[in-house]
Amino acid sequence: MGLDKILEQLNAGGLGDQVQSWIGKGGNLPVSAEQIEQVLGLGPLADIAERFGIDPANAAQQVSAMLPGLIDQLMPDGKLPQNLDGAGLGSLLGDLGKQLPGGLGDMLGGILKR
Repeated sequence: MGLDKILEQLNAGGLGDQVQSWIGKGGNLPVSAEQIEQVLGLGPLADIAERFGIDPANAAQQVSAMLPGLIDQLMPDGKLPQNLDGAGLGSLLGDLGKQLPGGLGDMLGGILKR
């Protein structure tokens, strides 16, 4: 799942205000682990949890904590950089992931690659 699909899911799931805050200028509105579970579903979160040896609730908590900042960094002008295909996004996430503790960048990268 690419970033555009995740944003589409989040918007459709009632999190449009949060998404707009992440891609716009200014502060980022938070999203809860429960909201992430409802919108993304337990399947992707269970896959992430298994990969990192944590439970799905913990995976949802980690994603909810990181997603606003990640989207904000990926879309500073409110849109994805042009020329950012799947490989480019993976590379960018890999670079961002190196700055994040405990494999959290890999965790979000796993969601975005679906």
